[in-house]
Parts: sequence; C-alpha cells; structure tokens
Amino acid sequence: MRLAVLALVLLGACAAPQLEPLPLGPAAPPAGPDRIEFDVVALIERGEETPGRAELEVVRGNFAYRFVDAGSRDRFVAEPERFELAFGGGCVRMGPLSGACSAARHCVHAGRVYLAASDACLKAFQGDPAAFLEPAPESVEPDENGTRLALRTALWLGGSRRSSGDLALVEEHEEKQGETLWKVSNLRVLGRGGRYVDRSDWNDSAWWNDATFAAEGARGWARSKKTPERALDASQLGALRREMLREPLAL
Repeated sequence: MRLAVLALVLLGACAAPQLEPLPLGPAAPPAGPDRIEFDVVALIERGEETPGRAELEVVRGNFAYRFVDAGSRDRFVAEPERFELAFGGGCVRMGPLSGACSAARHCVHAGRVYLAASDACLKAFQGDPAAFLEPAPESVEPDENGTRLALRTALWLGGSRRSSGDLALVEEHEEKQGETLWKVSNLRVLGRGGRYVDRSDWNDSAWWNDATFAAEGARGWARSKKTPERALDASQLGALRREMLREPLAL
C-alpha cells in the first residue's frame, strides 16, 4: 500500500511543513573520528591487509587512519584523496549518502577502498561494480532552450520577488513492508545562499543532510536522530549536489 501527498511551499510566505520538530541545523556535538585499523596504502598498493601502528595515526575528515610505517603514512599525507575511504565511508551499494559503515566489511576496486553496510551489499557490489558506481557527468554546453524554459518558469512563479524565500517540497506516503506499516515523510529544502536540505522520516527514525554550495566552496554535514553530526566529504557533497540539481525545486 502506498498513499502519497506532495506539497510545495515557499517558506516565510506560508506555514512551514508540519513535521515533527527537528532542527535543520546542527544540534549535537560532532562525532569523533572512526579509527581505521588497517593500513589503507598497503591494502591498495600491495594488497596487504596489515594493522597500522597507533603512533602513526593521521586524522582526515571523519576517520583516523593508522599505518605500518612512516613511508605509508607519508604516501597518504601526500595524496589523501587517492587513499582515503571512498564515498566518505558510506556503503558502496547504497551510495555516498547512506551513512558511515563499519570498516569490517571492505574491498578494493579500481584503486579505492570501499566499505559495505552488510555482507549482501558487499557481495552485490563485487558481483557487478559498475552497477553501483555513478560515472562522472560529461561536460555540456549551456542549452539555450533549457535556459529560456527555466527563466519562463521563474517568471511564472512570480519572479525574484516571489521566489526570494526558501522553497520546500514535502512528499508523504505510507508504505507496507512485511508486517510493518511505515509512515514516510521526505523533505527537500532549497534555500538562499546555495543551501540544500534533504531529510527523510520513517516512523520514529530520521536522517538528514544539510549542505551549502557557495562560490567560496561547499560544506555540509549529515545526521540522524540517533547519531551525532558528521561532516560530509567531497564525494558526499558531490552526490548531494547532483541530487539537488535533479530536484524540481532547482528550476
């Protein structure tokens, strides 16, 4: 059974979505870094899963990496984007925005270390990696007709005067899985200053991402009702930006 309701609101011009009150901004202390016990450089370059040493630990983003020797540590420090966990530690099957996984389940593919949320996720990815890795978007020239359509849409919405507030799209439905009836609310907010919020509520659980894409750079964080704030890394911010640009709100 699936019943859906969609609502588009202009925040500030009318009432905000009636969801259980949860902060859109940070409301919990940041999580400490998760320790990666094995040397990621040795695993990627030599296929060796070797425990690192506590005195050779480097903190980057949400993770504390350990290394077997100073050479591995220095290789990581010189090229962190190459050796750090792919997807910001998110599940290789569910994507960069799925939340951090345990490092107990991992694999190396195309020179990157990926984590998985379950044995089934790891097996599915190893069976067909290309099915779960989104290719880099191709560069395209601006489409004149598309630009004209976007401008006409903005005018139809009332122009800059009407659309100067934050736009929110709310989708609510009920979904039955087995014996469990889920009441689902999905909230997307496109805010001023390049802010984008993506939040999902499933009964008493909730997860949300909050990012700002500005000229000086992008930054953001992820959180659930049960876990503290975690900063989003470059791959997660990229995935969130692609999601944002696919939303009808982005028009």
